[in-house]
Amino acid sequence: MNYLLIIMIFMLIACSNEKQERERFLRTYKEILLIRETISDTVEANRKVLEALSNNNYTEEQFRKKYFEYAENPQEFILLLDSLRERVNKELTEIKTKHDTMKKE
Repeated sequence: MNYLLIIMIFMLIACSNEKQERERFLRTYKEILLIRETISDTVEANRKVLEALSNNNYTEEQFRKKYFEYAENPQEFILLLDSLRERVNKELTEIKTKHDTMKKE
């Protein structure tokens, strides 16, 4: 019985860690997409992307590796990207609205 309880606890922890890792990936990728969409200067955008990776505790290689791990399951990856696209579009709309409001003032 104790053995089963230990296995169940381990499974819960593993699932929780995977969810946190997925959210970290999505948060980082969202930041990268927003940077690429809002900063036209390539040098500046590249610097900001590296900063976003660092702020989310990724190296370029780690992020690239995680990206391709998720891409190994195309159906799940498409759902992941659809969810991310919705988040990015929402934020871009908010940024544009804020920018338009500031221009009017």
